Amino acid sequence: MTEQIVGDNTPSYTSKYIKPERETKVFRYVSIMFLFSLFVMPQYFGLPTPVFDFTILRMMIVIISVMIIADVERKDVFFYIIKHSKFTFVLIPYLFVITYTMVLRADINAFLNPFIELYSLYLCLYIIKDVLGVKDTLKYLTIFMYILVFQGIIEFVIGRSLFSYLVTIDGIYTGRFIRSGHYRIMGPCNHSLGYGLMLACMAPIIFFNGKKGRIDVFNRPVLFILLFLNVFLTGSRSTLGVFV
Repeated sequence: MTEQIVGDNTPSYTSKYIKPERETKVFRYVSIMFLFSLFVMPQYFGLPTPVFDFTILRMMIVIISVMIIADVERKDVFFYIIKHSKFTFVLIPYLFVITYTMVLRADINAFLNPFIELYSLYLCLYIIKDVLGVKDTLKYLTIFMYILVFQGIIEFVIGRSLFSYLVTIDGIYTGRFIRSGHYRIMGPCNHSLGYGLMLACMAPIIFFNGKKGRIDVFNRPVLFILLFLNVFLTGSRSTLGVFV
C-alpha cells in the first residue's frame, strides 16, 4: 500500500487489494443513516441501560466507528482529519474540563454527552470529505430538512410531536410546551428553543445553490417558507430574531 497526497493534503491510499463494491455501498448507507440519526432522530429513542443511555445516535456512532477502525485506509484518513483540523488544538482544554467534571461528579454522562457531540463533528467531516462529498451531503441534509419541516406543520395541527411516539428512554422527553395558550412545536428536540436554533443553523444549507456556488435565499422557496413557519411556530422570539 502506498500513500499519496491529494488536493487538500489529506492522504489518499492506493492498494493492490480492491475494496468490494458491496462493502463500499454498505459503508455509504451506514454513513447516511448516521447523518439521519444525528439530524432527525430524537435523543429519547434507543435502548436504556443502567450506566448510560444507548440512543440511536450512539448506536450508529459505534457501528460506523467499528467500520472505520476495521479498515486501514479509512482509519488513517479519519485520524488524519482529527490531527490536522484547526479546531482540534482548541478543543483539548475543553476535553480536560469535561474529564475532571466526570471524575468529580462521578457521572460518566458528564463526559460522554459532550464528547459524543465533538466526536460526531469529526465523523461528519470524515463523511463529507471521504464518503459522500459536499454535493451529496447537502442533498441528504436538504431531504432531512423537508422531513423535519413537514413534521413541524403536522405537529402544530395535532398539538404533539410525531417523534414523541418514539420515546423508549425515560427522563429525556420533556412533554408539550405552551405559551399564551398556543402549542410550541419542538420537532425531535427536547425543547422548542433547541429546535428553533437547529432550524436557524440549518438555514445556510438550504440557501446554498450548489450549481452556482453561491448563497441564494430563494434557491428552495417551498422549503424556505416551511422553514420560516417552523421557526415561527416554535414560539421562540430569540430564535426568530437569529433566523431573520
